[in-house]
Amino acid sequence: MASHTLEDGPIMLKVRFPTPCDLAALGVKVGMALLWENGGLLLGNSFRFDMSRSTAWIPPVIKTMASPWEVSLRLRTLVRRLLERIPDAGLAPLLPCAEDLAYGSLTGISCNSEAAIHAVSSVRRLVQGICEGDLREIDVAIGRIVGLGPGLTPSGDDVLVGAILGMNAV
Repeated sequence: MASHTLEDGPIMLKVRFPTPCDLAALGVKVGMALLWENGGLLLGNSFRFDMSRSTAWIPPVIKTMASPWEVSLRLRTLVRRLLERIPDAGLAPLLPCAEDLAYGSLTGISCNSEAAIHAVSSVRRLVQGICEGDLREIDVAIGRIVGLGPGLTPSGDDVLVGAILGMNAV
């Protein structure tokens, strides 16, 4: 969930809340189920989001792609710039290893995030499944990544959306 004033993006539900709004005071809790029911999303017993006027976000088509070398260079530059800001929670500790993950060469990670440690083998399986066109391997890997990590939208879901958007761009 995000403010209706933000730009459109993947896996985002833009909501116009009354101001000021304290979701915790309204009974919204971490880990609360978000269910699809009668054309809307139901968040606990507190909120029902009418989805009848919602639209799907369709990102702009990328007209040209950088070479694999250029993508790697840009990824390393981005990681260097973000290194000090990367949180310790969820799958964020995997960011410095993104290039190794993309090539399937990362075998483990040393960090304080159980989610990140657990995700390494699953992301490696996902990459291998994609490279080999092995739909069963892809399905197993996705099943292990989806819902992994903290947050209303867990880190694992963010990783999968990023992978899908990246592959769609290629």
